[in-house]
Amino acid sequence: MNVPTMDESSYRWKSAADSASQLICLLDREGRVIRVNRTMERWTLKKAETVRGILLHELLHRNCSRPGCYLMRLGRPEVLAKNRHLKLNVRDPVLNRQVTITTRLCNDRSHSDYPDANAFAVVTIDEMSEFCVGADRAEQAAISERYRRETGKCINAEHIHVRLLEIFDKTPSLVAIADHSGMVCYLNPAGRELLKFGADVDVSGVSLAECHAPSVWRQIEDEAIPRAESEGIWRGDSVLVTRDGAEIKTTLTLIAHRGKDGSPEAFTFLEWDMSDWIRTEEALVESRNQLRRLSAQHLSIQEMERKRVASDLHDGLGQSLSLLKMKLESAVKAAKTGAMREASMALQELVPRVTHVMDDLRNIAMNLRPAIIDEVGVRATMSWFIREIEESGTKVKVDKDINVAESDVPQPLKIAIFRILQEAANNALKHAQAERLKISLGLCNGGEVLELCIEDDGAGFDPLMVEAGALDHGLGLQSMRERAELLGGSFALVSRTGKGTQIRVRWPRIKEVEVSTPEILSRTGRMMRSISKTGLNPLQDAVMVKPPAACKGGLNEVVSALHAVP
Repeated sequence: MNVPTMDESSYRWKSAADSASQLICLLDREGRVIRVNRTMERWTLKKAETVRGILLHELLHRNCSRPGCYLMRLGRPEVLAKNRHLKLNVRDPVLNRQVTITTRLCNDRSHSDYPDANAFAVVTIDEMSEFCVGADRAEQAAISERYRRETGKCINAEHIHVRLLEIFDKTPSLVAIADHSGMVCYLNPAGRELLKFGADVDVSGVSLAECHAPSVWRQIEDEAIPRAESEGIWRGDSVLVTRDGAEIKTTLTLIAHRGKDGSPEAFTFLEWDMSDWIRTEEALVESRNQLRRLSAQHLSIQEMERKRVASDLHDGLGQSLSLLKMKLESAVKAAKTGAMREASMALQELVPRVTHVMDDLRNIAMNLRPAIIDEVGVRATMSWFIREIEESGTKVKVDKDINVAESDVPQPLKIAIFRILQEAANNALKHAQAERLKISLGLCNGGEVLELCIEDDGAGFDPLMVEAGALDHGLGLQSMRERAELLGGSFALVSRTGKGTQIRVRWPRIKEVEVSTPEILSRTGRMMRSISKTGLNPLQDAVMVKPPAACKGGLNEVVSALHAVP
């Protein structure tokens, strides 16, 4: 805001009014004088500065006690309001002058600009004596027009001043106006709240240097103020200091205002609190860093899993198939020499070995993806998995509550539920040394939400340690969270050292998840697939998982399956 603007307009109005030969009086709604020009002194009545609040009759007819005095009636508010625009020629007995009195209401559309917001009426008194009769009426008209224009400018400046203050009072950022020495002249409510000044605290003696960090204020003095004085404005970063010593990072706009002589006279400080922006930026940076770390860990784990699968194929299937090859060669050689008995015995010995190879193949396939989940569904898969835990020799007691129909679980959620259950059970058995597991899957919130809950009585941990990357199973927890949120669900973890752990995952129940599995893999990338630190089968170190006995096949199926393995 340009502070000198209103003073300049007021000065010009005063100059124009004082140069007029008429006596000009502004009255309020009670008929009392608000302002009067210097003609009052030229008529040797009173000093212009001492008449505020005096009735018009008392001003011009100081010792008049006549009840029928025309000026007493003329100065009444109801008379002024009724006539709105009145012109009266009269010989004033007290002033001993021939005068023309003109009255106008300040809300008259053709005369709407006057130098005070409280002005109700303006009274102009022209002296029509022989001294004034010969005056240059063109000059008088020019002076009157000048007065009207300057009056309008003054009123406009005052109206703008009031409106700007209203705007500043409602602005949510700090607005402070200070003189050239940095002493505060005005501080808006948002600035008071930001700096911890109460509404009743007088800020007129506060220096803006006290409200900024010392190093920042030195920069403002050395750089911002000189630049604002030369260019009118400066923008940059700043740090405010509240009354209780707290620091607030802000962005500052500094505006310089000049006086009549062109020298810097005042400054306006506009400062916006950047705390929320900074916190958001820091969270974004931390999120990006975490994503980089997870990506690197996923790549490493992916390579470990590939190495594990390669080792299983080479050490398990490779060795078994080599032995089968040797037995087949022996049987073929015996058959060629006519030793059919030896050939038959060699072929009979191959049957259990082929069965063993098929078991190895099924184990590898189940570790990669359990076929049972596609064949009979998630309910049966969860029941089979829980049964395998109980039969693994870990002496853990499992309480299960699967209270959901197969049709209530969309296809893409089934593998997510199974993998989350795998990872949670692995953590409970391998890391928490739990003795009791409680697993439940069902509908809640009136059947609108599908909920998976895994709870154990193990050692527990501090969740903050997971965020800091200090726990070995932190990646597994992150993998579970990713699986849940990727399909539109929520992941909640509650754990305390020595008090066990509870994992609760919820998905909104819809007819079918809108995102298909191929789309999920495309969006997240192969390295974001849910894998734990021990591989795609997190229980392999804690539980020896056996395949369902219902899966049977011959040697041709084994050979076909081996050809399908990448």
